[in-house]
Amino acid sequence: MAEQPQPPRPAPPVHLAEQPQRHAPGPHGLDDPLLEPDDAYRESAPPGPFGGGAGASVARAAAMIAGVTVLSRLFGFLRTLVFSHTVGHGDLADAYNSANQIPNTIFDIVAGGALAGVAVPLLAGPLGRGERAYASRTVSALLTWALGALLPLCLLGIGLAIPLGALIAGPHGPAGTYPDLVGRFLILFMPQIPLYGVAVVLSAALQADRRFFSPAIAPLLSSLVMVTTYSAFGVLDSGAANDLDTLTDSAWLLLGIGTTLGVATLALCLVPAVRRAGFRLRPTLRFAPGVARQARQLAAAGMVTLIAQNCAVLGVVFLTNYADPTGGALTVYNFSWAVYLLPYAVLVVPIATSAFTELAALAEDEDRAAYRAGIAATARAVTLAGFAGAGLLTAVAWPMASLFIAPHSTGPGAATMAYGLLAFAPGLLGYAAIALLGRVLYASGHGRDAAVATSIGWLVVFAADAVLIFTWHSQPVTALGVGNSLGMTLAGLLLLRAVRRRVGAGVFAGLGRTALAGLLGAVAGGGA
Repeated sequence: MAEQPQPPRPAPPVHLAEQPQRHAPGPHGLDDPLLEPDDAYRESAPPGPFGGGAGASVARAAAMIAGVTVLSRLFGFLRTLVFSHTVGHGDLADAYNSANQIPNTIFDIVAGGALAGVAVPLLAGPLGRGERAYASRTVSALLTWALGALLPLCLLGIGLAIPLGALIAGPHGPAGTYPDLVGRFLILFMPQIPLYGVAVVLSAALQADRRFFSPAIAPLLSSLVMVTTYSAFGVLDSGAANDLDTLTDSAWLLLGIGTTLGVATLALCLVPAVRRAGFRLRPTLRFAPGVARQARQLAAAGMVTLIAQNCAVLGVVFLTNYADPTGGALTVYNFSWAVYLLPYAVLVVPIATSAFTELAALAEDEDRAAYRAGIAATARAVTLAGFAGAGLLTAVAWPMASLFIAPHSTGPGAATMAYGLLAFAPGLLGYAAIALLGRVLYASGHGRDAAVATSIGWLVVFAADAVLIFTWHSQPVTALGVGNSLGMTLAGLLLLRAVRRRVGAGVFAGLGRTALAGLLGAVAGGGA
C-alpha cells in the first residue's frame, strides 16, 4: 500500500501518575517463560507526575514504542521506496494511489475519527481498575457498531466503483483506460473499509490496556506484505508502470489484491494479542450503562475532525488529477508524505502515544496538578522532536528525492519532490502539536475544542491547496506542501490556546525556552 496522507489518530500514551490499584495483577511475572511481548511492555507505576516509577515507566514505554516504531517506519519507508522503483510515478501509480485513498477516506469520515476518539478514553479508566468484563463489552459494542456501518458501505462502494473511478480520474491520464483502471482498483480496495474499523478498535483496546507492542508492530507486518506485492509486480510486469496499454490483468490484480491483504494483515495480526490480553468479544449493540452517551459525545468530536481532514486528503487527489493531467504529481506527493511522516513517527509518535492513556487516567481521577505537570513535560519533549524533525527534513530533502526518483525517469523529476519536502518541513511542528494536544483535550473531556482547532487547520489546508496548486502550476507538490504547512501551523497554535484555556496557567511551563532551543537546532541542522 503506497504511503497515504493520514491524520494523527487519537491513540495511547506515556505513563504519568497512576493510583497503585489501577492495574490488576497479570497472569505472568516478568520472568515467566510464557510471557508475551505485550505483557512485558504493560507498565504499572506508583503515583507521581513523571516522578519515581511513573517517570521510569514513561521512559520504558516511550523507548519501546520508539524502537518498534523505528522498525515499522523503516519498513514503511522501504515499502514506498520499492513502490517508486517498481510501480513508478506515472499513470499506473497515480491510478493506484487515487483509488487506494478512497477506502481509507470513507472509513475516516464515517467511523475513523469516532472510533479513534472514543476507544481509549472509554477504556483507559476501567482497564486500569481491572474491570475487564466492562471493557470487553465496550470493545465488543464498538466493533459491532463499526462493522454494522462499514460493511454496507463496502458493498455500496463496490457497486459504484466504476462511475466513482471516472469522477476521480477527471481529465487525467489516457481517456478510457485511466478512469477504468481507477474503478477496477476501487473494486478490490473497498473491502479495506471494514478492515480499517477492526484495526482501529483492536489497536485502541490494546493501547488503553498499556499493551503497546502489537499495535506498534502491526504496520511493520503490513509493510512486509506490501513490499512483497510490489516486488512481485516488478518481476511480473514492470514495463506497465509507464504504459497502461501493456498492463496485464494478472499485474493489476496482483497490486489490488496484495494491497487489500496488507490492510487485512494490519487488522488481523492484532487478534492474538487481544485474546492474550483477556478481552472476550461477543457481537452486541449495547454498551455498558452510561457509556453510550459518552461515546456519542466523543465520536461527534472525532468525526468533525476527520471529515475536515479528509476534505484536504480528497482535495489532494482531485486537485492533482484535475490540475496536473500530465501525471505524476499525486504519486510524488505521496513519496514526499512518506518521508515527512518518518521523523514524525519516529520522534513524535512514541511520546504522544505513550502519554495518552496516562493522561486519560489522570483526567478521570481529577488529579489536575499531575495532569498539568504531565502535559508540560510532554509538550516540551514533543516541541524538541518537532523542530528536530523539521531540521532533518530540510537537510535530507535533495538526497531523499534522488533516492526515490531516478535521474532519467519519465514524469516529474527529483527537484519536484525536493522542493515539496522543503515546503512540508515547517508544518511538522504543527502536526506534532496535533498529535499531543489533541489527545490532551480528548483525555480531559474537551474533544470539541480539539475538533474545532484541528478542523480549522485542515480546512485551511484544503483552501490553500486549491489556490496554490493553480498559482504554482509548474510545482504542484510544492504548492501542496505549503498549503499543508499553513494549515498545520494554524491548528497547532489554536490547540495551544485551547489547552491553556482549559487546563490553566503553568501548563506550558518552560515551553518558550524549549521552542527557541529547538528552532536554533533546526536551523543549524537544516543548513548543515
